[in-house]
Amino acid sequence: MSGIFGNSLEVSALTKDPSWKRSLEKVMREPGGPKLVELIHATELALFYRWQELAGDGPAQERESMQQAAANLRSLQSHRLGWPDWS
Repeated sequence: MSGIFGNSLEVSALTKDPSWKRSLEKVMREPGGPKLVELIHATELALFYRWQELAGDGPAQERESMQQAAANLRSLQSHRLGWPDWS
C-alpha cells in the first residue's frame, strides 16, 4: 500500500501489533510533515482492522475511545496538516 508521498505503509507491522492505541500515541508525538501523514494513515488502518474484529460488538468503552481517536485524527489532519474539515 502506498501513501501520499510514495512511502509504503507498514501493514505487516500493523498485523503483528494491531494496537490502534500505540499507533495513535506515535501520531500524537510526531511534529508534522510526511511522517505525520504516514502515521495518520497507519492509525486509520489499525482502527479499521479493530472495527472489523469487533464486528459491531465489543466493549462500549473501547468503541467510544475509537470514535474519539478517529475524531482526533480528523482534527490533526485539519489543524496540523491544513486539510479541509469535512465534518
